[in-house]
Amino acid sequence: MKINSQYQNQINQTQENTQKKKTSYEFSRMLDKELAKSAEHKQGEKASNTVRTDMLHPGQLLGSSLLTEQKQELSFMHQMDDLLNKWENYAAEMQSPDSSLKQIYSHLENILAGVREMKDSQNFENQRPEIKSLVQELEVMAATEVVKINRGDYFA
Repeated sequence: MKINSQYQNQINQTQENTQKKKTSYEFSRMLDKELAKSAEHKQGEKASNTVRTDMLHPGQLLGSSLLTEQKQELSFMHQMDDLLNKWENYAAEMQSPDSSLKQIYSHLENILAGVREMKDSQNFENQRPEIKSLVQELEVMAATEVVKINRGDYFA
């Protein structure tokens, strides 16, 4: 009995797919084991550091300091969103043929004021490095645009 090459190709593909599924399944299983170990380790730490948390109200578990931290982070994110919206308005103003350089410059001053306000806030030092970098990048971009306007790169 002779095996047709078409059937041989199908067999090879089936074996490859099975191996891929097996490999992904093994990886998934190993990942689940590691996560379970990590969770057990964290639960062991929590058990040694806390007392019967099942009897406490969820509000008591969070604590007031955690809630205020979340509120501060939300307000910081709202400031960031507002600053990015100002940049979008600035870009739209730059595209508009009806806008003047005075209007555009006032948008940049508002952006720089917002950046300074964010950098001077108490929350800034507690933010992730990515967020800090983004704020600093916005500051550099605004300063660059001010220099371009003062230098005369944009004509009225």
